[in-house]
Amino acid sequence: MITQIKKILSIPLLKILHNTSKELFNDKGKICIVMGFSRSGTSVVCSLVSTCGYYFGESKDLKKANNLNPMGFFEHKKFFLLTDKLLRQSGYKKSITFPSEDLSAKGFLNRVRRVITRVQLMFLIRQFQKTTDRYAFKTTPLAFYFLKKYLSNVKIIGVYRDPITSAYSNAKVFGKGDTFYQLLRYWTGMNKEMIYHLSTNSSFLVKYEDLLSKDRQKIVVKKMSEFLGYNNSEELLPLIKQEFNRSLSETESLKKYYPIPTETKEVFNALESMRSY
Repeated sequence: MITQIKKILSIPLLKILHNTSKELFNDKGKICIVMGFSRSGTSVVCSLVSTCGYYFGESKDLKKANNLNPMGFFEHKKFFLLTDKLLRQSGYKKSITFPSEDLSAKGFLNRVRRVITRVQLMFLIRQFQKTTDRYAFKTTPLAFYFLKKYLSNVKIIGVYRDPITSAYSNAKVFGKGDTFYQLLRYWTGMNKEMIYHLSTNSSFLVKYEDLLSKDRQKIVVKKMSEFLGYNNSEELLPLIKQEFNRSLSETESLKKYYPIPTETKEVFNALESMRSY
């Protein structure tokens, strides 16, 4: 009986999945993926990418700006809903987490749901392809595993931030139920996965603090613009506000006294050496 149900439910969906994925593999557009750990400056970078001509979706489809991100989050609501579904089907309870589980769907029902969710996600991507040939998504390094085999010609912009400052900002905004040490573990795991994606794709890596630095800001924006094929980097500079780094003064004591785990230091040093400028 179960075998018959599997045949009825999965075969038509798999055919759709196969046909849709073939279309997506043949995509000739220019796709930008912005990724990084939460509260690391990805929204600021997305505002620059958007100004460079990449489409994140209609304003009604994006998460609304608020006091945390007054310029907007650039998070496509349906896209995030679908990638979160894929993570939950793999046993993850939230998208900000340590990547300790494999990403396969757990159990028969989740395997069926996974096929449906993947088809929905690919149809959404297809809608973007029909709208423009230059589009972008903001996502996490973990969620990108679900996307990479359906997208071609991808440019990835990775964004990272000092681990103490990033974990502290997450603790203020999302930290209920997580210790500071746990948030540092999340930062470490997510950025390890980002290093993998950056190393295996056309990529640009930026440190958030460098975007706010008077000494480095111009060269960072210029190099990023060149990476995206945009010729007017000066136009991007007014989008970057110094008040974006509100947690800096609040973390001086933490940086001085809190012992950073060895693996976190190793990941941070690797990112420092990979910066694209």
